[in-house]
Amino acid sequence: MFLSWQKKLGGRYGLKRAGNEAAGIIGNCFVVLADGKNVKTLKIVFPVLDDGDIEFTENLLRESKIKKFEWREREIFIRFTEYFAPYSPEKIAALVDGVTAYFSQKHSGLCQNCHNCGSGENCGVYAGIGAQFLCENCFAEKEETLDRAREEYEKAPANYVAGFLGALLFALPGTAVAVILFVFLDTIAAVSTLLCMVLAQKGYKQFHGKVSPAGAVIISAAGIIMTVAGIFAGYTVDIIKLLMEEGFSIDMILPVLGEVLRVPELFSELVRNIIVALLISAVYVVLNLYQTAKSWKFPEIKKAEEIG
Repeated sequence: MFLSWQKKLGGRYGLKRAGNEAAGIIGNCFVVLADGKNVKTLKIVFPVLDDGDIEFTENLLRESKIKKFEWREREIFIRFTEYFAPYSPEKIAALVDGVTAYFSQKHSGLCQNCHNCGSGENCGVYAGIGAQFLCENCFAEKEETLDRAREEYEKAPANYVAGFLGALLFALPGTAVAVILFVFLDTIAAVSTLLCMVLAQKGYKQFHGKVSPAGAVIISAAGIIMTVAGIFAGYTVDIIKLLMEEGFSIDMILPVLGEVLRVPELFSELVRNIIVALLISAVYVVLNLYQTAKSWKFPEIKKAEEIG
């Protein structure tokens, strides 16, 4: 999501909109403004970096009482946490002004080059896997690489049946946990339901099921099936256990087990527990579908847009 503070500062500095980031050249630095969960972030890529530059920048950060930052080769990544109140965009702007003015003055003869090959010709801001400053040749190469990866994905076998079987197989321990918890603790625990869903996803991938929206549905279906199977098995084992304690043998119990499970009070309790488990599963299913959709969708690399 591209937020108002990014639009405001981006417009002030003449930055571009690169997906969810505001990015561009300020002086001779490449600056990226982004927003996350309870945090604003600032990335500055410098044309060059020496010990004196690091010392100056860190002194400026100390004066601004900013402690969350890290150096990455020729760049710095700064986090402005917002757990209690929004961090002022004006404070971020003041930091950007101080750092970029220093580098523009000290390294006035240097400019930003392509971050991929180092070329200084025909460079621009691109959106894709994060904001990037690239020359036209590197943009074309990255675009071609993404196109090839997309074609390979489309040609890859789906393996949906194998993935489904793998999801069922891997989810078995979650089913066993459901039985154990019900028999010994007399409860249907959310942990067994979530365990079925997580293990189903691992099994699907282990059996090379294709990552896609259809794959996410298959994983969810396998997890739900094994969750319901675990609850049903837990009830069955518990009934057998109780009847055996009353003196009934297995040979006596098995022929009437189906009728016992259909006793209205018992059947209603079984259905209620299944519904609770399905509601817990639904939360995971929605999140999993969302995450799978993000990972399934191939990124596109394109020129960054003007901030309107």
